[in-house]
Amino acid sequence: MTAPLHLLYLPLPSRRIAAFAKRHRALSGDQGYLVHGILSAVFGEQAPKPFSIAGDTGERLSVYAYADRNLAALREARDPFALPDVDDLIDWEAAATKPMPMLPAGMRLAFSVRVCPTVRLGRTPAGGKRSGAELDAYLAALDKWEAADGHPDAKPDRDAVYLDWFRAALDRTGGVELESLRIATFRLEDLMRKSGTRGEPGRPSSELSRHPTATMEGVLRVTEADAFTRLLARGVGRHRAFGFGMLMLRKAPC
Repeated sequence: MTAPLHLLYLPLPSRRIAAFAKRHRALSGDQGYLVHGILSAVFGEQAPKPFSIAGDTGERLSVYAYADRNLAALREARDPFALPDVDDLIDWEAAATKPMPMLPAGMRLAFSVRVCPTVRLGRTPAGGKRSGAELDAYLAALDKWEAADGHPDAKPDRDAVYLDWFRAALDRTGGVELESLRIATFRLEDLMRKSGTRGEPGRPSSELSRHPTATMEGVLRVTEADAFTRLLARGVGRHRAFGFGMLMLRKAPC
């Protein structure tokens, strides 16, 4: 039996997180990277993920997350060695939690999820790319098409590639069947990530790199309750600790 899942609401006061960003030189504009740093500072290895940034009022950043425990238990288990000012990064009085309802097989749900549709290249990637490199799923599909001397009529379509990527990500987890799916928004964004150069003189340990980001919307049907709960707890795709992959659910239209 899969452990119960809780939905958390974590409001982050804007002035406090701005000061945190300045102290830690996290001023890239990548909110997901900043929230990842805050949650890690507060909770250590217990930091909830996936999470979703729902909005910024100018006074506070609204963050939702899934966790295997409620807010009181999570706060009790937070990092005991965190610095004193770190605990104030969350407005605990306004924070809230609720257990996720039963989601039995057959239930239909509308969903929205922000994803980063990238793939890891295999040992013999096309286009002269480095083995194991992370690449935009669409660019990876283009490389394969070009390597195969593809016909112009068969050139990959960006939207189709991303939709197939999302379907494959759900298929690997199981527990759900898609009834409808669309790309609501798409952007190429500069995200702060580890550069792989930690320890090299004169090189930063993190740097901005261009990534595709998309918001997927649709309707799904639960086919296996425990597998679907595991999917919610894990999230969809890569960069789940940085604000991607959290399935936000609501009642499906009739």
